[in-house]
Amino acid sequence: MPLIGGFPIGCEKATRTLPSYILGYNISSYNDGLYVRYMNENRKLNIPYHIVDDPEFDATALPYVDIINVTPFCSGLSTLNSSVGKGSKSRGADAEQNKWIYDSLALSLKLKPKVVIGENAPGLFTSIGDDVRTKIYEIAKSHGYSVSFVKTTTSLHGLPQRRDRTFYFVWNSKTAPIFDYIERENIGYANYLSKFSGELDKEDLAYRTEFVENDWLFRYVTGELGKTYKELQEETEVSLMEYINTLEKVDEYIKFLTKSGAREDLIKTKEKRPIDNALRKAIHYKNKFSKGLGVWDSTLKPVHPDANISALINKNAHLFLHPTEVRTLTLREQAYLMGLPTDFYVDDLKSQTIGQNVPVNTAADMIQHCIDFINGNVTLSNTDYVMQSNITRQMQKVNKLEEPLF
Repeated sequence: MPLIGGFPIGCEKATRTLPSYILGYNISSYNDGLYVRYMNENRKLNIPYHIVDDPEFDATALPYVDIINVTPFCSGLSTLNSSVGKGSKSRGADAEQNKWIYDSLALSLKLKPKVVIGENAPGLFTSIGDDVRTKIYEIAKSHGYSVSFVKTTTSLHGLPQRRDRTFYFVWNSKTAPIFDYIERENIGYANYLSKFSGELDKEDLAYRTEFVENDWLFRYVTGELGKTYKELQEETEVSLMEYINTLEKVDEYIKFLTKSGAREDLIKTKEKRPIDNALRKAIHYKNKFSKGLGVWDSTLKPVHPDANISALINKNAHLFLHPTEVRTLTLREQAYLMGLPTDFYVDDLKSQTIGQNVPVNTAADMIQHCIDFINGNVTLSNTDYVMQSNITRQMQKVNKLEEPLF
């Protein structure tokens, strides 16, 4: 399940080897198709693509590979999933969508690679992921493999993005290797984007510029409060709504909207205009703030030029302000922040799809650990179950071996 391709592109970057084949499921075929298109239409590589749940799929006909990388859906462990209970939309170990973790791993191990490496939500490393980790371990153990779980964040791998994720490694080894901690140079948001060398779509660029110029909250902060674009970038690490709330200016902003023509009687109707919708949001945020509650904030987000952007996800990717130009990020720039090559297709890519991906640099570093294992350049632990955080640099060994460790 390559999703749109960041993980296998990272694998290719680290191994300098093309994939032998690509596997997907019918349910993931849209996202998979973007990677397949990049490989086979743009690069003319003719990599075989197989749908696993196609009646004619035959796993026994696949050639041997050393490494299999999988990217199963993560909503079952994602903190962005607010559903409760059980079923296909729930969150937690019992979530039905976690089946993709187990199914993809079981299939991969039937092919007997030296390593299976997967990626999932940061919750896989926490208590919410306990039962899922146990299930992964049980599947691995049934094939004679050991496991590792590594938590990391993208900002440690050379990309200016705070994106915590959990990688799981299933090793064809009685005991799991010890992960070497990684911290690449991170040059910051503005410097990183300044090195973008691709072409920007003019229509997308115009849309991102108009999006900011027509934003009522941006107009208020820059016009009524007199803040310059540079000041916003350097003074605040929060959204514009959070910013004016800290200044105790939400009531003043509501008055500004009303004075500018916003109508409260329209905010819940189909006739509401952008300014009425801005008023609806402001009243909603005010009520939440007054009760000490948090909100899912859909207002523009300045980023300090030297800082890291927070994780690009479907509900915020279009809200981050560009570090130097008065606009938000284009699709091409969002893809660049995920480490995707500048010739990767984004012309028909939905903004939220970019975040359903593994940053290429992070993936490449994780794959390098697989390469080191295959080449015998690792230190083996004395257990078949290891948890390590690349963020805190701490290691937890879980003794699952039936026989004594020593």
